[in-house]
Amino acid sequence: MRRWIALAEIVADQTRDLVDVLNVFPVPDADTGTNVLLTLRSASDALHRLGWAADAAQVARAAADGAVRGAR
Repeated sequence: MRRWIALAEIVADQTRDLVDVLNVFPVPDADTGTNVLLTLRSASDALHRLGWAADAAQVARAAADGAVRGAR
């Protein structure tokens, strides 16, 4: 899960501008790519704070909590 979050953050960063431009529903606010990136970055930050000794449930919980706290 840690690797998935890290890779998702990289891909979101690389595609943020494209997703921002494509975003037209429900309103063309042009920030969906940025919002996805910030949400994933917050999940990633939570995992960095967690440490490597955590089990799978703790990793999933930290990523979910981080994502919710960072959601835009």
